[in-house]
Formats: sequence, C-alpha cells, structure tokens
Amino acid sequence: MYASAPSPRMFALAAVCNIICSYVHSSAVPRLTARDDAVTSISGFDLSFEGGVRAAGYAAPLWLFAREEINGHDPCYPEGATNAKGDGPNPGTDGPKGPLGPNPGKDCTHPGPAKGLYSPGRPFSNYITVVKCGDSQTWRINYSLYYVHDGAGSQGHKHDWESATVVLREDSPSSDMWHRDALILSQHSGRKAKSWGDIESVNLPDDLKDENVGAKKRHPKVYVSFFKHANFFEKKTAVEVYSAASQGDEYRSDDWYAIGDTNRGDFVQDSTLDAYKDKYGDTTAPYWITHKRKSKDKAICEYELP
Repeated sequence: MYASAPSPRMFALAAVCNIICSYVHSSAVPRLTARDDAVTSISGFDLSFEGGVRAAGYAAPLWLFAREEINGHDPCYPEGATNAKGDGPNPGTDGPKGPLGPNPGKDCTHPGPAKGLYSPGRPFSNYITVVKCGDSQTWRINYSLYYVHDGAGSQGHKHDWESATVVLREDSPSSDMWHRDALILSQHSGRKAKSWGDIESVNLPDDLKDENVGAKKRHPKVYVSFFKHANFFEKKTAVEVYSAASQGDEYRSDDWYAIGDTNRGDFVQDSTLDAYKDKYGDTTAPYWITHKRKSKDKAICEYELP
C-alpha cells in the first residue's frame, strides 16, 4: 500500500492468490469541484424538499476505498442496485470461487485508474432516505451503497449493502436550521456512532487529504473496508483480514475517493427499490431488509446516537 510498508500477512495472502480481476467499467471519472454548500447549517426546507436530495448533497460522505498493492488487486466497488434496463434488481454476482485470496474486486465495477493515494473514483449511486425523527429531535440523512458481492472466496456472498447516516440537530428552537451533529456507520449487521467533533471531515476541494479529527466541516470521511465493505471513521493499513469476526482489523485506506454530486444525479431515493426488497438475499441494508417489521424511517430513527 502507499500509506505504509506491506505487512507480512499481505505477503502471505499474495503468495496463495494469483487471480486476475475482471473489470466492469462505468462512466468517466469526474473531477472534484467546489460544492454549492457554503453555509454550515442546512435548512429544514432543503431537508424536506423533493425527498431531501439537495440536503443529501450538502452533507454527502467522502467515500474512500483501498487497493492491495503487491498484486494490484482492487476492491469490489459500488454500483447501481438495478439491472441494466432499470426494471429489476441488480442480479449480483457470487464473487470469487476457490481458495481465499486478496481479490475481492473480481466481477465488480472497477474504481477507475489508480494514480496513487486519493485517485478520483468513478461515480456511483448513493441511495438515500431523509427523515425527521421526533423522539430524538433530529433530521437524519441515510446513504446506502450497493455492491454485487462482498468478501473473497468462501468468505463472500452475493449482494452487499452498507450505509452512513448523517445526524443533524436544530441550531436553536424554531430556527429550522440544522447543523451536523453525529455520524453513524454500518459495520456488517451492527453500527457505530461518533459525534461530529470526533470524526474526520472536509469542505472540499482544497482539504481533500485532511485527516484531522474535530474540524467539524461539511463532508464526513468514510473509509470502506477492502474485503467486506464495513464503514469506518479512520483508515487502518497495518493488518489485513477476511473475517468479519475481526472486523476492527479490516484493511481500509484512501487509494480512491468518491463523493456524490446532486447535479449528476448520484442521489437516488431508496424507495425506488421497494419493489425489489426481497431480491437482495440476506444482506443487511437497506432497511426493509434488516427491519422487515418496521418502516425505513422508524428503523433509521432508532439508530443509537453516540
């Protein structure tokens, strides 16, 4: 990896795996531009208008993806959750077969050219739900990403969903202006939450590589684990594991970045997938899968705060 010398475990993994990735290319790599979100707080109007799509752009996560550098193996990258015609679910893939190896990107969309740390990744859909939670007096913007499979070899499964949830609180009573207060990240079947002052965040584009905690800027940095897509608040390049049982040690870094763009249409209401809610197997998001007896809004509002 670029961030640190390869660990002995990664050398061992590389020695038992020599698989060539098959790439599925999507649209051209976008350039990162300054965003139309100069104010820190977000209005209640923007949070409620047209399903909160504009607000989703204002607080969008900066997603970060890792690469296994010894053999050039790439991650399984997010893509659309519908089929090529848009009239059914993405069929997904079973992922790599045979011996375990550091090649989870097989049969997945490729992130784009690798040009060192913070290479721009290809755009993908962020499936969103924006909901006002009365009990906690918060607004919550939930972003879900779809992958055709997770893991590698027998550790993987068809279809995968993971999410990040931005929590906002009102600046003052009746102001209807809402500031970023916390971030909740999915990690397989569980979630972890931190206050906004305890995470890495950026305004973009000039501070793209800033890893300082506590800056309280607009866009949270979310590190996606290399093998099984759990989301983390920080990168970790010293240990590489496959098993979700050791999920805290899952490899994650910043070889590619991507952030949704409202003008490009990257934010999609996840209600557009409701017709396919029983077609993604036993993966752990969106919310009609993990919370079949609850509405999506209720499930998101029950996520524990830090």
